[in-house]
Amino acid sequence: MRYTHNFSNNNQGSVAIFFAVMLIPVIGFLGAAVDYAIALRSRGIQQNISDEAALLIANAKTSAAAIAGLNFAHDEISKRFAKTSNQEDTSIVGIWLDG
Repeated sequence: MRYTHNFSNNNQGSVAIFFAVMLIPVIGFLGAAVDYAIALRSRGIQQNISDEAALLIANAKTSAAAIAGLNFAHDEISKRFAKTSNQEDTSIVGIWLDG
């Protein structure tokens, strides 16, 4: 009985236990922040590639030049993301409208 009374009143080492318990959510939030940063970087790269391809296609004088812009976008996306996401077969579709 006396042992449980001493145990409940003892405050030594409580900081270590608190640190150990709080370390789990801190590591979880850190992992979520890293994943979010990677997703934002990936989205920025994809946006830059699509913007550049759109400008190439918009400034194209012939359908061959527009197709070259689509091929550029496909090659850039495949080069940057196929190794990390196992998406070797990407598809970019565009329609050439005269006028």
